[in-house]
Amino acid sequence: MDVQAGAGENFRLTPRMRLRHARQYQRVYDGKARASRGPITAAAAPNGLTFWRLGIAVGRGVGNAVERHRVKRMLREAFRLGQHDLPRRADGGGYDVVLGARAHKAMELRAYIDAVLELARGLDRQWARREAKANAPGAGDGT
Repeated sequence: MDVQAGAGENFRLTPRMRLRHARQYQRVYDGKARASRGPITAAAAPNGLTFWRLGIAVGRGVGNAVERHRVKRMLREAFRLGQHDLPRRADGGGYDVVLGARAHKAMELRAYIDAVLELARGLDRQWARREAKANAPGAGDGT
């Protein structure tokens, strides 16, 4: 990923690209697609939109308010910078993703970007396998 992107790529993280309500977070968790890479965890669910939306959930186990907020800023920035490299669904759609973290030693931004992109690819593969299985001949017909 080239952070100095070419012309035309917008790296803004607009309000519509964020999860805002508890019901949105719950829908993602109910999708039961989760992955971890080091201290970073992610859960995702298809959103029916053409872009990804981000939610962040960092608990007190990560540290005091200053440390938690730093981790949240790093995750948000990693998502913002990597948004053009996130996988798309077969229908061109995106996902809602909730990123979280466990207690860890502070990492460089590049490590957060790599973790977010790797998690996104893994979650996309999980959903692709689920959909392929659901759409397979004989799936769901009781045979």
